[in-house]
Amino acid sequence: MQDTYTSTNQSIEQYWFLREGEASLHMFTRVYYNSESQPFLNGMGETRTLFRPNFALWTREWREYSDWNVESALKLGMAVGGKLKAIADLYGFRLLRQRRSTAYHSLQSPEPHSYRRLSILHDHMGNYASSQGIQYVLGETGSVSCHGAGDVSDTYAAAVWAVDYLLYLATLKVSRVYFHQGTGFLYSSWMPITSETDGTPGFLHPQYYARYNIARLIRLRRVVIVNLQEFNVTQGADSRPYVEVNLENLMGPACRARNVQVRRLTGPGADAKGGASFAGLTVDSNGALAGCEIVERLGRGVKMFVGDMEAVPISIEE
Repeated sequence: MQDTYTSTNQSIEQYWFLREGEASLHMFTRVYYNSESQPFLNGMGETRTLFRPNFALWTREWREYSDWNVESALKLGMAVGGKLKAIADLYGFRLLRQRRSTAYHSLQSPEPHSYRRLSILHDHMGNYASSQGIQYVLGETGSVSCHGAGDVSDTYAAAVWAVDYLLYLATLKVSRVYFHQGTGFLYSSWMPITSETDGTPGFLHPQYYARYNIARLIRLRRVVIVNLQEFNVTQGADSRPYVEVNLENLMGPACRARNVQVRRLTGPGADAKGGASFAGLTVDSNGALAGCEIVERLGRGVKMFVGDMEAVPISIEE
Protein backbone atom coordinates (compact mmCIF):
# COMPACT_ATOMS: atom_id res chain seq x y z
CA MET A 1 0.00 0.00 0.00
CA GLN A 2 1.32 3.48 -0.87
CA ASP A 3 -0.12 6.97 -0.86
CA THR A 4 1.21 10.56 -1.10
CA TYR A 5 -0.04 13.76 0.53
CA THR A 6 0.34 16.27 -2.29
CA SER A 7 0.75 19.56 -0.38
CA THR A 8 3.89 18.43 1.48
CA ASN A 9 4.89 15.50 -0.71
CA GLN A 10 4.77 13.18 2.32
CA SER A 11 4.45 9.54 1.40
CA ILE A 12 3.42 6.51 3.39
CA GLU A 13 4.20 2.92 2.47
CA GLN A 14 2.96 -0.17 4.27
CA TYR A 15 3.76 -3.80 3.61
CA TRP A 16 2.56 -7.07 5.10
CA PHE A 17 4.50 -10.28 4.56
CA LEU A 18 5.02 -13.80 5.88
CA ARG A 19 8.38 -15.53 6.10
CA GLU A 20 8.77 -19.19 5.40
CA GLY A 21 8.91 -21.27 8.56
CA GLU A 22 7.56 -18.47 10.80
CA ALA A 23 4.10 -18.43 12.30
CA SER A 24 4.17 -14.64 12.39
CA LEU A 25 2.86 -11.77 10.32
CA HIS A 26 5.28 -8.89 9.71
CA MET A 27 4.03 -5.35 9.06
CA PHE A 28 6.44 -2.65 7.89
CA THR A 29 5.45 1.04 7.73
CA ARG A 30 7.52 3.92 6.41
CA VAL A 31 6.68 7.64 6.27
CA TYR A 32 8.96 9.97 4.33
CA TYR A 33 8.98 13.15 2.23
CA ASN A 34 11.03 14.91 -0.42
CA SER A 35 10.36 18.64 -0.63
CA GLU A 36 13.06 21.30 -0.85
CA SER A 37 10.57 24.19 -1.05
CA GLN A 38 8.43 23.22 1.98
CA PRO A 39 10.35 21.22 4.61
CA PHE A 40 8.16 19.28 6.98
CA LEU A 41 9.97 17.57 9.84
CA ASN A 42 7.22 16.11 12.02
CA GLY A 43 6.21 12.46 12.18
CA MET A 44 8.87 10.96 9.89
CA GLY A 45 10.12 7.48 10.57
CA GLU A 46 9.79 3.74 10.19
CA THR A 47 8.08 1.12 12.33
CA ARG A 48 8.01 -2.64 12.18
CA THR A 49 5.40 -4.72 13.96
CA LEU A 50 5.39 -8.47 14.48
CA PHE A 51 2.15 -10.36 15.06
CA ARG A 52 2.10 -13.97 16.22
CA PRO A 53 -1.42 -15.31 15.55
CA ASN A 54 -0.77 -18.50 17.56
CA PHE A 55 0.37 -16.52 20.61
CA ALA A 56 -2.02 -16.09 23.55
CA LEU A 57 -2.20 -12.33 23.03
CA TRP A 58 -4.04 -12.87 19.75
CA THR A 59 -5.91 -16.13 20.33
CA ARG A 60 -7.73 -15.33 23.57
CA GLU A 61 -10.91 -13.33 23.64
CA TRP A 62 -10.56 -9.80 24.95
CA ARG A 63 -13.36 -10.15 27.44
CA GLU A 64 -11.17 -12.53 29.46
CA TYR A 65 -8.88 -9.54 30.15
CA SER A 66 -11.10 -6.50 30.21
CA ASP A 67 -8.33 -4.32 31.69
CA TRP A 68 -5.64 -4.29 29.01
CA ASN A 69 -2.38 -3.31 30.70
CA VAL A 70 1.16 -4.45 31.49
CA GLU A 71 0.01 -7.05 34.00
CA SER A 72 -2.47 -8.71 31.65
CA ALA A 73 0.11 -8.77 28.84
CA LEU A 74 2.62 -10.54 31.09
CA LYS A 75 -0.03 -12.98 32.31
CA LEU A 76 -0.76 -13.84 28.69
CA GLY A 77 2.81 -15.02 28.27
CA MET A 78 4.64 -12.05 26.77
CA ALA A 79 7.71 -12.81 28.90
CA VAL A 80 7.76 -16.55 28.13
CA GLY A 81 11.18 -17.54 26.82
CA GLY A 82 13.14 -15.10 28.96
CA LYS A 83 13.93 -12.62 26.20
CA LEU A 84 11.77 -9.78 27.50
CA LYS A 85 13.88 -7.51 29.70
CA ALA A 86 11.72 -4.40 30.05
CA ILE A 87 8.19 -3.31 29.30
CA ALA A 88 7.04 0.28 28.77
CA ASP A 89 3.74 1.83 29.71
CA LEU A 90 2.92 4.87 27.59
CA TYR A 91 0.20 5.97 29.97
CA GLY A 92 2.39 8.65 31.49
CA PHE A 93 -0.33 10.73 33.13
CA ARG A 94 -0.28 14.47 32.74
CA LEU A 95 -1.64 16.42 35.62
CA LEU A 96 -3.99 18.99 34.18
CA ARG A 97 -5.65 20.08 31.00
CA GLN A 98 -5.69 23.75 31.91
CA ARG A 99 -3.66 26.22 33.95
CA ARG A 100 -4.83 27.32 37.38
CA SER A 101 -4.24 30.58 39.23
CA THR A 102 -0.49 30.10 39.80
CA ALA A 103 2.26 27.73 38.67
CA TYR A 104 2.32 26.20 42.13
CA HIS A 105 -1.42 25.49 42.25
CA SER A 106 -1.41 24.17 38.69
CA LEU A 107 1.09 21.50 39.73
CA GLN A 108 -0.24 20.75 43.20
CA SER A 109 -4.01 21.01 42.62
CA PRO A 110 -6.78 19.90 42.68
CA GLU A 111 -5.42 18.25 45.82
CA PRO A 112 -1.95 18.21 47.35
CA HIS A 113 0.33 15.60 45.78
CA SER A 114 -2.43 14.61 43.34
CA TYR A 115 0.09 12.85 41.11
CA ARG A 116 0.57 10.31 43.89
CA ARG A 117 -3.10 9.48 43.69
CA LEU A 118 -2.85 9.23 39.91
CA SER A 119 0.27 7.02 40.16
CA ILE A 120 -1.58 4.15 41.86
CA LEU A 121 -1.56 2.34 38.50
CA HIS A 122 2.23 2.60 38.25
CA ASP A 123 2.58 1.40 41.83
CA HIS A 124 0.77 -1.83 41.00
CA MET A 125 2.33 -2.37 37.57
CA GLY A 126 5.86 -1.58 38.71
CA ASN A 127 5.70 -4.04 41.56
CA TYR A 128 4.07 -6.74 39.42
CA ALA A 129 6.62 -6.41 36.61
CA SER A 130 9.45 -6.47 39.16
CA SER A 131 8.05 -9.67 40.67
CA GLN A 132 8.35 -11.24 37.19
CA GLY A 133 11.94 -10.08 36.77
CA ILE A 134 10.95 -7.42 34.21
CA GLN A 135 11.89 -3.74 34.33
CA TYR A 136 8.90 -1.40 34.31
CA VAL A 137 9.46 1.72 32.21
CA LEU A 138 7.31 4.84 32.10
CA GLY A 139 7.51 5.56 28.40
CA GLU A 140 6.00 9.05 28.32
CA THR A 141 5.14 11.58 30.97
CA GLY A 142 4.99 15.32 31.59
CA SER A 143 3.56 17.97 33.88
CA VAL A 144 0.55 19.33 31.99
CA SER A 145 -1.18 17.66 29.05
CA CYS A 146 -1.08 18.87 25.44
CA HIS A 147 2.65 19.71 25.42
CA GLY A 148 2.61 21.72 28.64
CA ALA A 149 1.19 25.06 29.67
CA GLY A 150 2.84 28.48 29.69
CA ASP A 151 3.68 29.94 33.11
CA VAL A 152 3.47 26.42 34.58
CA SER A 153 5.61 23.86 32.77
CA ASP A 154 8.33 26.41 32.01
CA THR A 155 8.68 27.67 35.60
CA TYR A 156 10.87 26.84 38.57
CA ALA A 157 7.87 25.20 40.28
CA ALA A 158 8.04 22.49 37.62
CA ALA A 159 11.66 21.78 38.56
CA VAL A 160 10.90 21.17 42.24
CA TRP A 161 7.82 19.17 41.23
CA ALA A 162 9.93 16.99 38.89
CA VAL A 163 12.41 16.12 41.64
CA ASP A 164 9.63 14.99 43.95
CA TYR A 165 7.83 13.18 41.12
CA LEU A 166 10.89 11.24 39.92
CA LEU A 167 11.93 10.19 43.42
CA TYR A 168 8.39 9.05 44.14
CA LEU A 169 8.28 6.97 40.94
CA ALA A 170 11.50 5.27 42.04
CA THR A 171 9.71 3.99 45.14
CA LEU A 172 7.11 2.36 42.83
CA LYS A 173 9.84 0.28 41.14
CA VAL A 174 9.71 2.31 37.95
CA SER A 175 13.17 1.62 36.54
CA ARG A 176 13.26 4.35 33.87
CA VAL A 177 11.25 7.47 33.06
CA TYR A 178 11.02 9.24 29.70
CA PHE A 179 9.71 12.79 29.80
CA HIS A 180 7.81 13.75 26.66
CA GLN A 181 9.86 16.28 24.71
CA GLY A 182 9.40 18.03 21.39
CA THR A 183 10.36 21.11 19.45
CA GLY A 184 8.76 24.07 21.18
CA PHE A 185 6.99 21.96 23.82
CA LEU A 186 6.59 23.99 26.99
CA TYR A 187 7.30 21.02 29.25
CA SER A 188 10.53 20.17 27.43
CA SER A 189 13.48 20.71 29.74
CA TRP A 190 15.57 22.16 26.91
CA MET A 191 15.70 22.83 23.19
CA PRO A 192 19.20 23.51 21.82
CA ILE A 193 18.23 25.07 18.47
CA THR A 194 15.65 27.45 17.04
CA SER A 195 12.53 25.63 15.88
CA GLU A 196 12.26 25.37 12.09
CA THR A 197 8.52 24.92 12.46
CA ASP A 198 7.44 28.06 14.31
CA GLY A 199 10.64 30.00 14.98
CA THR A 200 10.69 29.40 18.74
CA PRO A 201 14.25 30.21 19.90
CA GLY A 202 16.29 27.65 21.79
CA PHE A 203 15.67 27.54 25.52
CA LEU A 204 16.57 25.90 28.79
CA HIS A 205 13.70 25.59 31.25
CA PRO A 206 14.19 25.23 35.02
CA GLN A 207 13.22 21.53 34.80
CA TYR A 208 16.68 20.93 33.32
CA TYR A 209 18.11 21.51 36.79
CA ALA A 210 15.79 18.84 38.18
CA ARG A 211 17.20 16.34 35.67
CA TYR A 212 20.74 17.30 36.63
CA ASN A 213 19.88 16.99 40.30
CA ILE A 214 18.49 13.47 39.82
CA ALA A 215 21.43 12.42 37.64
CA ARG A 216 23.76 13.29 40.50
CA LEU A 217 21.60 11.40 42.96
CA ILE A 218 21.69 8.18 40.94
CA ARG A 219 25.44 7.90 41.42
CA LEU A 220 25.47 8.52 45.16
CA ARG A 221 23.67 7.30 48.25
CA ARG A 222 21.79 10.33 49.54
CA VAL A 223 18.75 11.64 51.30
CA VAL A 224 16.75 14.37 49.56
CA ILE A 225 14.55 16.89 51.33
CA VAL A 226 11.94 18.50 49.06
CA ASN A 227 10.05 21.49 50.44
CA LEU A 228 6.86 21.92 48.38
CA GLN A 229 5.46 24.88 50.28
CA GLU A 230 4.53 27.70 47.91
CA PHE A 231 6.89 30.65 47.52
CA ASN A 232 6.66 33.09 44.60
CA VAL A 233 8.93 35.83 43.27
CA THR A 234 6.35 38.45 44.19
CA GLN A 235 6.80 37.64 47.88
CA GLY A 236 10.37 39.00 47.85
CA ALA A 237 13.63 37.11 48.32
CA ASP A 238 14.10 38.28 51.92
CA SER A 239 10.74 36.86 53.01
CA ARG A 240 11.37 33.25 52.01
CA PRO A 241 10.40 30.94 54.90
CA TYR A 242 12.76 28.14 55.97
CA VAL A 243 12.11 24.98 57.95
CA GLU A 244 14.56 23.38 60.31
CA VAL A 245 15.39 19.75 59.58
CA ASN A 246 16.88 17.41 62.14
CA LEU A 247 19.05 15.00 60.14
CA GLU A 248 19.34 12.59 63.04
CA ASN A 249 15.64 11.85 62.65
CA LEU A 250 16.23 10.94 58.99
CA MET A 251 19.62 9.26 59.06
CA GLY A 252 20.05 8.08 62.59
CA PRO A 253 22.71 9.02 65.15
CA ALA A 254 25.54 7.95 62.81
CA CYS A 255 25.34 11.35 61.06
CA ARG A 256 26.78 12.96 64.18
CA ALA A 257 30.10 11.24 63.59
CA ARG A 258 30.45 12.17 59.89
CA ASN A 259 30.71 15.25 57.71
CA VAL A 260 27.43 16.22 56.07
CA GLN A 261 27.42 17.82 52.60
CA VAL A 262 24.50 19.74 51.11
CA ARG A 263 23.93 20.76 47.48
CA ARG A 264 20.89 22.97 47.07
CA LEU A 265 18.43 23.26 44.15
CA THR A 266 16.98 26.73 44.48
CA GLY A 267 15.40 29.51 42.44
CA PRO A 268 13.80 32.95 42.84
CA GLY A 269 10.31 31.48 43.29
CA ALA A 270 7.75 29.03 41.95
CA ASP A 271 6.64 31.40 39.18
CA ALA A 272 10.18 32.25 37.97
CA LYS A 273 11.28 31.21 34.49
CA GLY A 274 14.97 31.81 35.11
CA GLY A 275 17.48 32.19 37.89
CA ALA A 276 17.48 28.54 39.01
CA SER A 277 20.72 26.91 40.13
CA PHE A 278 21.94 23.64 41.56
CA ALA A 279 24.79 23.79 44.08
CA GLY A 280 25.51 27.29 42.77
CA LEU A 281 25.91 26.04 39.19
CA THR A 282 23.92 27.37 36.26
CA VAL A 283 23.74 26.30 32.62
CA ASP A 284 24.81 28.77 29.93
CA SER A 285 23.43 29.23 26.40
CA ASN A 286 25.80 26.54 25.08
CA GLY A 287 24.52 23.94 27.54
CA ALA A 288 27.68 24.00 29.66
CA LEU A 289 27.80 24.30 33.44
CA ALA A 290 28.89 27.74 34.61
CA GLY A 291 29.98 29.10 37.98
CA CYS A 292 31.59 27.50 40.99
CA GLU A 293 30.02 24.59 42.81
CA ILE A 294 28.81 25.54 46.28
CA VAL A 295 28.83 22.66 48.75
CA GLU A 296 27.47 23.48 52.17
CA ARG A 297 29.32 21.54 54.86
CA LEU A 298 27.62 21.07 58.16
CA GLY A 299 30.59 19.53 59.91
CA ARG A 300 29.29 17.15 62.52
CA GLY A 301 26.03 18.97 63.01
CA VAL A 302 22.64 17.34 62.61
CA LYS A 303 20.44 20.35 61.85
CA MET A 304 19.96 22.35 58.67
CA PHE A 305 17.43 24.67 57.01
CA VAL A 306 15.49 24.17 53.77
CA GLY A 307 13.61 27.04 52.14
CA ASP A 308 10.13 26.84 50.65
CA MET A 309 10.32 25.57 47.05
CA GLU A 310 13.79 24.06 47.45
CA ALA A 311 15.07 20.52 46.89
CA VAL A 312 18.17 19.63 48.88
CA PRO A 313 20.20 16.44 48.38
CA ILE A 314 22.23 15.51 51.48
CA SER A 315 25.24 13.21 51.48
CA ILE A 316 27.38 11.97 54.33
CA GLU A 317 31.12 11.48 53.96
CA GLU A 318 32.45 8.25 55.37
